[in-house]
Amino acid sequence: MRCDLDKMLIMLDLSAARFRALSELDAAGGTYVGQLARLCFVRVPPMVRMLERMHERQIVQLSKPQPRGRVRNVRLTDLGRALLRSAQEWVGDVDQRLLSRLSEAEQQELERLLQVCRLGLVSDPVPEPEFE
Repeated sequence: MRCDLDKMLIMLDLSAARFRALSELDAAGGTYVGQLARLCFVRVPPMVRMLERMHERQIVQLSKPQPRGRVRNVRLTDLGRALLRSAQEWVGDVDQRLLSRLSEAEQQELERLLQVCRLGLVSDPVPEPEFE
């Protein structure tokens, strides 16, 4: 399944990590880089590098660092939203195949359990170091 998904995403010049970041941005309606990194379970420096590459492709809008700190806001562009919609169609097909042998009740229970796991990871994030 992962191989199929990777092949589909590569056709859109996306990786699973980029797809995840775009999906989280879409759900949040925009956020700051540190929060997006936590939502995607990665550290801030790799997230910044990935977002800078997506900014060059005009997929996201990335603010410049603020003078007193490193907070940078990020949000999807119209191009990024369109790219995400295309990818979501393909991912939806893979999801359907993945879940095809589960009953509706089993699918709902799986979704509930995955949300509980996700909340456990995001609700108590590792604190970011403070910079002056």
